[in-house]
Amino acid sequence: MIYNPLQQRICIGEISSTDLFRTIPSPKLNNVKGWWQRQQHRQDIRLYAFIKDVIDKGFIDPIIVWYSDDRKEFSLHPGMNRVMLNRVLGFPMKAWVISYDIKTYRRLGKVFPGITKLKLDPSGNRDIPMTAQHRTDNRLYEIVFGNDKILPTMRNAENDAEWHQAQQRAGFYVWCGGEFIGKIGSPTNLDHWDVRDVSGIYELALKYFFDYGVENAFIHRRTT
Repeated sequence: MIYNPLQQRICIGEISSTDLFRTIPSPKLNNVKGWWQRQQHRQDIRLYAFIKDVIDKGFIDPIIVWYSDDRKEFSLHPGMNRVMLNRVLGFPMKAWVISYDIKTYRRLGKVFPGITKLKLDPSGNRDIPMTAQHRTDNRLYEIVFGNDKILPTMRNAENDAEWHQAQQRAGFYVWCGGEFIGKIGSPTNLDHWDVRDVSGIYELALKYFFDYGVENAFIHRRTT
């Protein structure tokens, strides 16, 4: 067996999401019904605690783009929901691009203009803890960063109480493509909305639960 260290090496660079999406298409989550069904046991986190944390602190953890230069393919994980929320907020957000088959930062910079190397410690080193997660909807393991904020950690007594109060005072009905998706909180008969995609649900949560000024870019009021 011949040991090839390149098989265990990855090229990582940091780039703003604005520059990133000039190079690759901005992802969309159009399967609103599927997303909604997956969030039934964590609506409190997705539509309140997560949004509250971002409003208070901005986007702390970078989104991760896994890129194959050989196949010219990419995937985004974790960070898809951050992208959906940020399409409404427009906050500064960083991305890390990771590639197993790009061997030099010169090449990485040509593919992703504006990308920079990660900052190192004074000795020129850096440790990045990574872990493998097994999810119930996939037989394979997914590699993610060990210090990435995990949503269940946002579930605490303060957020639970605030979420309970928010649902008592406001709410909305969600429709997409002429199909009723679901109800959240305590909506009135005037609170029926069509959403373009999952960003529309985040826009509604900002509008109703945070009184956050939105532009109705991903929603429009349903009249019939």
